[in-house]
Parts: sequence; structure tokens; C-alpha cells
Amino acid sequence: MPEKKFDQEDPMEMIGIVIPGESTTTDDMALVFIEEFIRMGWSEKKLLGLFTNSMYMATYRIYMEKGEKYVKNLIRENVEKYRPLYEQDSVTAPNNNAEESDTEINKE
Repeated sequence: MPEKKFDQEDPMEMIGIVIPGESTTTDDMALVFIEEFIRMGWSEKKLLGLFTNSMYMATYRIYMEKGEKYVKNLIRENVEKYRPLYEQDSVTAPNNNAEESDTEINKE
């Protein structure tokens, strides 16, 4: 239980802000998101879902601005580069949900 009462003027309250940037900022953001989640072991299908779900504003914005084909290609290009090595070794691989672990994005 919190020890202090809620304060409307709390300077530590989390807030979201828009940071202005160049047009290439979107590309850089997409690469960072993809790299991070691939390294965490996310499947291509699950990663694409991060971009197609409007709950995730940053990735969804990239998806809406650049399109599905762009996002799928970016994911595909970076999977081999950033896929954790343990996924190729079934002995050390984490116990992933089978539905997500071997699913690839439909190739166009």
C-alpha cells in the first residue's frame, strides 16, 4: 500500500510526450524496436503484432506511416542478424510457446 496520498502535482508522475525528429527517425525507431524484441526471442509473428496493434502507439505509427510490407521486410532482414544464438541450440533454448516460436511472416 502506498504510504502517501495521491498528489495531482506529483513531479514524478509518468507522462508521454512527442519528441520532434527527422523523417529518418521513424526508420531508426523501427530498427531499435525490432532488434530489441528479436534479441528477447520474439517470433516474427509476435513482433509483427507489436506493429499492428494500435495499443502500442510508437510501433503502430511506424506501421501506419510505412506500411505492412515495409515492416515485414524490416523484420525479415533483421531476424538472422539479431536472433539469439540459443534459439539454434534446443538444449539451451528457453521454453517458448510452440505456436509463436516457429511461425514466420508470410513471404510476399
